[in-house]
Amino acid sequence: MNKKNLKRSDPEELKSNNTNRKDSRKEEGSSHPKKAQVVQQQKLKKGLEVAIRIRTEQDVTQKASTCLQKKLSVLKTPAGKGATTGPSSSN
Repeated sequence: MNKKNLKRSDPEELKSNNTNRKDSRKEEGSSHPKKAQVVQQQKLKKGLEVAIRIRTEQDVTQKASTCLQKKLSVLKTPAGKGATTGPSSSN
């Protein structure tokens, strides 16, 4: 066997082959549109859950206030270290 007949692979040739493969992979399609669609669906789902929760709280508050003789007021607890979680009992 002659050494001339043996073909050596050039590093430049290998690099060009690798870039061709990467380009062909990019052309096949990307998963980014699917991810964008999933993110949009998650945002929509979260928005709907929040809207449903707020509406439910409003309905419960309205029904409870119509049943009581006193006006029902929803209290928000102050955000602090010494804040209690229960409503204050002041008459």
